Amino acid sequence: MDEQSGMNPQSTQNPQTTKEKKRQDTDLSRLYSQKRYDEIIEAGKDEAKWPQFLAEDWFCIFSAMNIRTMSPEVMELYKRALPTCPVLRTRSSFNIPLCWAIYREKIRKFDIKGDWSLLFRQLDFILERCYQKDSTPRAQATFTVVRLMLTGHRTSEGQIDWPRIDRYLSVLNPALLSTEPFQGRKGHLMPSHRETWYLRKIRALHEMKDYTHCIGFVDASLRAGFTYTGDNVGRMLLAKAQSLMALNRLDEAEETLQKVLESMKRFPVYELLYRLERSRGNQSKALEYASLCELTAGQHSGRCAFMAEHAAYLQSLGETEEAALIWHELTLRQEEKPEEVPDKADAEDDAQADVDTEMPVPEAPFQLPADAVIPEDVQSLSLEETHTRLQALWRARRAQNTTWHTGVVVRVLPEGHSGFLREDDASGDGAEPSFFYFADRDFDGPHPSLETGMRLRFAATRRMDRAKNVVKPVAIRLTFLEYAPAAEAAPGDQAAPAEQSAPEVATDETAEAVEEAASAEAEVEPVAVEEPKEAVPAVEETSVEAAQTVEAAPAEEGVAAPEDGSEE
Repeated sequence: MDEQSGMNPQSTQNPQTTKEKKRQDTDLSRLYSQKRYDEIIEAGKDEAKWPQFLAEDWFCIFSAMNIRTMSPEVMELYKRALPTCPVLRTRSSFNIPLCWAIYREKIRKFDIKGDWSLLFRQLDFILERCYQKDSTPRAQATFTVVRLMLTGHRTSEGQIDWPRIDRYLSVLNPALLSTEPFQGRKGHLMPSHRETWYLRKIRALHEMKDYTHCIGFVDASLRAGFTYTGDNVGRMLLAKAQSLMALNRLDEAEETLQKVLESMKRFPVYELLYRLERSRGNQSKALEYASLCELTAGQHSGRCAFMAEHAAYLQSLGETEEAALIWHELTLRQEEKPEEVPDKADAEDDAQADVDTEMPVPEAPFQLPADAVIPEDVQSLSLEETHTRLQALWRARRAQNTTWHTGVVVRVLPEGHSGFLREDDASGDGAEPSFFYFADRDFDGPHPSLETGMRLRFAATRRMDRAKNVVKPVAIRLTFLEYAPAAEAAPGDQAAPAEQSAPEVATDETAEAVEEAASAEAEVEPVAVEEPKEAVPAVEETSVEAAQTVEAAPAEEGVAAPEDGSEE
């Protein structure tokens, strides 16, 4: 005997063996191992036996009922047995099938017009009684409630409750979340649970204006060592850049935005660069980025507000013609109210819909400033004529600081819509030629069918090769010039290098997907930033009353729980 505790040392050396023996000696445990679920359910209906049941017995009863898709009956039985069975007040493993029933019947089927306070109590009940593991609903229930909050819940001030979202995410350990993406409803690749956790955590911190921790979590997520889907790396870097700008760390913000441009050619990126250069007083660069904003905005929900602000800025710089054209276009759009059709840059992919789905916020109507001056010749223009003139101004401004190159197409890939070109040796020093990937959708205008020997004018940029996860040179803004002589078109030993000759990014994509393949996640150098240390806040006080408040729902076809009580 142990002199201090009065216990047999041998009995404390292997408590798991004793626990397993205890479960084997339970009649319902033996029935459960034999898959005699109906007999277990019948035994659970005998109220006289309830006080004698152990936690293992309740686990078998609730699990058997879940397997028979009886989630409402599980919750009803729990409420009825709770007053006479003290064991139900413990936090034993029997809670797992009970929590699965609450998740499936109440949280997963929640109507956003329903009782949100009840939903929060149900989630708190699960978080209190389930550890984090694939066999428990802890992560699934948390992600579902957060998605529902983004979709339909607003505070009394009409805002998303980011502090509550952040608090719920903080009870999960991202290191225990799966890193494997999975297939969505329409065949798209959906983000893994760990990717979703980082995306939402970063978004919540940014919206709460906790910029320092937001930056830390972006850096931590990029060091996590797993592959992100879509352009989610660009989304996180965009949040980091916005946070850096809010902290007035402009040089770091610009460096981050340049990395974003390797994966996302979108309105928000250029808008941030525009505002950054305006804050520096660099007018010419700000106007160049504003032109890129306009050329990539499409029907972006924030485009009208940006254009109105930019027109006022142009007026202050004396660029009255462009300002008048913008104001006239906004006025015509306000009058006609064309149907809003999201462009490619703003359409949420099915894989992203469950990450950042939110209720649309109606845009405030445009009001022409009192000091706006629109000449008569501009007022006589139609919407199409106005937009055409504006696009000509934007393209001319974008071309002012462009360095042009020329080169010859040395390979056209099998699909016939992309290939490689070799840059001309403009210096004449005989240096090793540079090779650029290109796609026909990057031509500025009509052009012949792609074939080797075509001489092209182009601007150079760098984009991510999704298949090889490296940034490579890409030719854009292409213009056909002429056909090169036969000797130059067949350069012999100067063909494209092997490592660039057939990248997976081009050979596996159709013409419509070339840009998506070339514009993937930005490659990020690891940054030595200390892992953010956050104290996991305590979940709001709940009790078994949370489950007692759940009203019984009619039984429906559900998903049967596996025999171990885990989610399929």
